[in-house]
Amino acid sequence: MTNFQVPNTYFVNLNDFAERRGIAEDALYKNTGISPQEARQLSGSVPFDHFKRVMQQAERLSRDPLYGLSMGSQLTPTSHGNLGFAVLSSKDLEQAIEVITRYSRTRTNLVSLHFRKAGTLCFIDVKEATLLEDIRGPIIDAVTATLNQAFKLVTGGEFRFNQLQLSRPAPNNLARYQSVFPETVIKFNSGSTELSFNASLLKTPNQLADPYAAKHAQQACEEALKAIDGEIPLSIQIKTRLLQSKGQFPTLEQVAGELHLSERTLRRRLTDEGEKFQILLQETRRELAEQYLKESNRGIHEIADLLGYHDPSNFGNAFKRWTGKSPKAYREDQGRDLDQPR
Repeated sequence: MTNFQVPNTYFVNLNDFAERRGIAEDALYKNTGISPQEARQLSGSVPFDHFKRVMQQAERLSRDPLYGLSMGSQLTPTSHGNLGFAVLSSKDLEQAIEVITRYSRTRTNLVSLHFRKAGTLCFIDVKEATLLEDIRGPIIDAVTATLNQAFKLVTGGEFRFNQLQLSRPAPNNLARYQSVFPETVIKFNSGSTELSFNASLLKTPNQLADPYAAKHAQQACEEALKAIDGEIPLSIQIKTRLLQSKGQFPTLEQVAGELHLSERTLRRRLTDEGEKFQILLQETRRELAEQYLKESNRGIHEIADLLGYHDPSNFGNAFKRWTGKSPKAYREDQGRDLDQPR
């Protein structure tokens, strides 16, 4: 199993949020595996499980299940270092989006952003780089609120999303979402996170545009991106690629081609890390299967298809090998009824 690490930069925003809510630093990090001193260090990283405990602690102490919206809304682009400066100095919204989607990994490795245009609409897909499990809600909330804030700044307040499709379940307090995303249609339990807006906004000029500053900020982002890619273990890169495929898993040959490696070199480097491609693929299928069964109302046939099993019985057999239970029994143990939507 790969050991996913989360950059310490996340704790800057968490600490700021906690301070605003009057949460003591010692309380935020108590029994999480992270000390306040470690959280203040801007370099380095921590295991995902430790980061998850801090996020859960923030929700418990703030008594706010939608604290991700507050975190994302309170951030300014300058909170994101060179990435923020590159966005603020972009010539228009289109360039700002190009910068964000290319360099978002210099600030977050929990999700990746993908931009596409279709006719009169533009879409941004937010994909998990690792299974976020029970902190999916606050992470997705923070990301979408941050994007909304940044796009409004670049367009002088003219920007708004037409629709938000969120993978998280619907919260009790929908008014909080409407206050952050006014005039936006918001759909929950969508199975994916997708944000749409009018393509006519792309050429909205940025009143803060500065070509010189943009060039230097992007150069700094490019250098940071290269450094990050050089530090990420190959197995983590491949696992992230598999997680974002969902239903169309690439072959070892395809992954090797994307990474500009020969199949032999890819196998050797994975062996050096104590991993194998097929094991990574099976881990990914199992983790996604458990997520779908716990958190969605998808039928067994649909889940099998999403995981690349054309015969649902093959999926059932594989899942029983992984967990000792059938998909139906596993879902019932999670308190879900196959015939009842979430």
